[in-house]
Amino acid sequence: MKVGIDGVLLGAWANCNDCENILDVGTGSGLIALMLAQRNPTAQIQAIEIEHSAYLQTQINFNASPWASRLSAEECDFTKFSSDVKFDLIISNPPYFSNSYLSGNNARDIARHTLTLSINNLIEHAASLLSDRGKICLIYPFESTSELEFNVAKMDLSIKKLTLVKPNSRKSPKRILVEITKKTTLKCVNDELLIHLHNGEYASEFIELTKDFYIKF
Repeated sequence: MKVGIDGVLLGAWANCNDCENILDVGTGSGLIALMLAQRNPTAQIQAIEIEHSAYLQTQINFNASPWASRLSAEECDFTKFSSDVKFDLIISNPPYFSNSYLSGNNARDIARHTLTLSINNLIEHAASLLSDRGKICLIYPFESTSELEFNVAKMDLSIKKLTLVKPNSRKSPKRILVEITKKTTLKCVNDELLIHLHNGEYASEFIELTKDFYIKF
């Protein structure tokens, strides 16, 4: 699984402060779990992955990292995952393509398409694993915002923060970063994040968010 900008954005954006137990759903190569281990020096981080070769890669990456003692990986279907531990943060860069052509590469199709995990099932099961102060953080296509909001409301949850991710100031948002919590009366915080300026250079807010993870910054 290649390192993509979606995973880097989510791993840098999600609030992991004061989280004791974190779950990364569909970890791929372990990127987001590793980023959170770097950002939070004490959290115990569990990652799950359904695709076998990606799971093996995750194990290699975890064992090679400075945070191996706080990272664990499990090969399983999230809808069948159970835990005695309640999580303060459940994070996922989920599969979201549902109407596009499959590539024929099983690992890639599982990672990118809703073959094994729909957004509805992801949120519903994640909510059951949250601690009282827990939150779910996702990155999702901007055009599917209404679908996501509908599923969140249906499960009596709330969107606490929503960030629109724009390729540059001249283009419409392509992604949303979302923090979901148990039902609250607090108003959702909305903001925007630019990746590039109109001249192609990286925007200052993108650099500030991701500088701890890119050597070029």
